[in-house]
Amino acid sequence: MVLGISLDFQSLMDSDGIVIAVTGLMIVFVALAMVSLFIKVLPNILNVVSLWVPECESPHGHSADSIEPDVHSEDDDEVLAAIGFVLKNRLSK
Repeated sequence: MVLGISLDFQSLMDSDGIVIAVTGLMIVFVALAMVSLFIKVLPNILNVVSLWVPECESPHGHSADSIEPDVHSEDDDEVLAAIGFVLKNRLSK
């Protein structure tokens, strides 16, 4: 007997411990089943919602055609060469 707590099977039966444990297990099982069902039904819900709220073409609010391609300038080669030279010297020490 530690701190006035009795750990025998009879006290578990007297205080309806089994019933409480089974009830808790059932609650957790039902909650997990509901989460699983929601995940399974979510694509159907999103298809219905997309009828009223259409998807944007781009997440930033402008179309993909208006984005200018990345321009490679002549200075970039010199900068990359300098960065590579410094990294080589630092790593070879």
